[in-house]
Amino acid sequence: MKLIFFSLTMVLTFAAQALEVRISGLNTEVSMERSFVLTTSLPQKVVLDCQSFIQGLTVGSGTEEFLFLLEPDECENLFFRIEDSLQDSKQHCLELSEGIAADYQCMGHS
Repeated sequence: MKLIFFSLTMVLTFAAQALEVRISGLNTEVSMERSFVLTTSLPQKVVLDCQSFIQGLTVGSGTEEFLFLLEPDECENLFFRIEDSLQDSKQHCLELSEGIAADYQCMGHS
């Protein structure tokens, strides 16, 4: 029941309006050189996985997980844009709706 409620809440949240997620850091997952745990404005764990067979951005974990699928080149390019923002001491923003609607260097905050 908890899984259904969480999934429904996530889908309705993303479908109703874009949710801005601010990324302030990233760390490589243990034993996965192209999978990254993102430090974000969300309370849930957020992972950008560009290594697994199914690649994408995962919000949440276990039974409370929502996946935004990405093609391999989309995943890699998103990683590079996030990395560029963080190297410039800026946060990187993602707008999540039914997918990743946009990503950009956040303005006004570092």
